[in-house]
Amino acid sequence: MADVRTAIDPTAKTSAYRFFTKLPDNRLGFGILHSLSYLQRWSRPKGIDLQIVTLPNAPLRVLVLRPKHSAGPLPMVLHLHGGGFAIGSPWQDLDLMARYIDARPAIFVAPAYRLALKAPYPAALEDAHTTLVWMNGQAKALQGRDDQIFVMGESAGGGLTAALSLLACDRRSVAVAAQFANYAMLTPTTKDDATCDPDALSWSVEKNSLAWDWYLRGVSDPPPYYADPTHAPSLKGLPPTYGFVGDHDLFLKQNVRFFDQLAEDGVTSDLRVFKGAYHGTELLAPDSDSGRAIWTHALETYASVLEQHTGRQQS
Repeated sequence: MADVRTAIDPTAKTSAYRFFTKLPDNRLGFGILHSLSYLQRWSRPKGIDLQIVTLPNAPLRVLVLRPKHSAGPLPMVLHLHGGGFAIGSPWQDLDLMARYIDARPAIFVAPAYRLALKAPYPAALEDAHTTLVWMNGQAKALQGRDDQIFVMGESAGGGLTAALSLLACDRRSVAVAAQFANYAMLTPTTKDDATCDPDALSWSVEKNSLAWDWYLRGVSDPPPYYADPTHAPSLKGLPPTYGFVGDHDLFLKQNVRFFDQLAEDGVTSDLRVFKGAYHGTELLAPDSDSGRAIWTHALETYASVLEQHTGRQQS
């Protein structure tokens, strides 16, 4: 068994990381994390216009972020927050989205999708799809490009990203130009994946199991592949897929397997594995050696992908 305590990038052992590893693996711990997800609500990143929109015919609110003083039409990115499907909010990622926008101007749309504690699968996925369809239909009003709609997410948001691309492809609803599935929470099956010291994981086996139990409440086993994209019979037809994961992340092996399957099915894909990084290093330790390496790669990849890829919508 690899000892994460000796293998993690020592500069990434921040107070935020230590706090996460000490949180209880129960509803109280999740509640604390959920409360923290709203801390950025009272701040506004510089150079960003932010609007809160309630979608028509759906009890769903989204944040719309755009760069100030940038002429459209711009690429559009649907961003899905993490939190194990059970907690979190789009507010937690204001600085993250602003950082991407600063690297390459785009319009980010982040839905406050329904959370599993109140609404299990498929509520979050359907909210994500509703947002995607709305973005496509409102592209002109948003001053966005309907041929450049991307999907991005981290952790559970990365899992929703993969599931949403499968759903949109099968429903033939919106052509996604490319997707960013970063350290994606793809499958509840992690029995053989927990090779790291469990006490040092920022997202523990216990938290992961509890989150999946909430998300898949009432769902038959095995779950449908829109809940667990690793069960998809084929990944052919998915948009180009990019992602990154730390080598001390509980989700390392499932991400490697998923990206291997993408390649086997002929999907343009690239997964970067970062040495010494744990789950959420770029958020909990952005100024660490591994955090800076992740951000450099993520921003360069994002800018390059937005320049390269388009997805023509069906008439």
